[in-house]
Amino acid sequence: MRPTKGVETLKIYKGQADKSMIISMVTGEIPFSDDLSLKASALSEILNIRIIEELREKIQGIYGGSTQVAVSKIPYQNYTAMFVLPTGPDKIDTLLKAMDHEIGSIKTQGPSLENLNKVKKQWLESRKTAMKQNSTG
Repeated sequence: MRPTKGVETLKIYKGQADKSMIISMVTGEIPFSDDLSLKASALSEILNIRIIEELREKIQGIYGGSTQVAVSKIPYQNYTAMFVLPTGPDKIDTLLKAMDHEIGSIKTQGPSLENLNKVKKQWLESRKTAMKQNSTG
């Protein structure tokens, strides 16, 4: 199965609390490589850093949120980028614009060296812990 093409907007109204959840997914076909898969994982981590710094700390639009960027070869060669941002209804447009800005900035300028180094350090620490625990983490 493949995702639908185009933009799909789904609004679900449930409960009484004034809460919203932005879930955005971008998919497409792309030739798989281990190098590209590693870069997608790094991009995901960098976007998570930017979500914390910009959307949570500066805009104060979310308590948490996450991204997941991945490249897969099964069942077909593709990429998926998913963003999950819990927020209030009054912050939806602000957060969507801010997320688009962060993605656009990385597209045109690449990630900052500072954020790239944060990801590398985190990966090295995770690897050290995995080695101590005799796992492949």
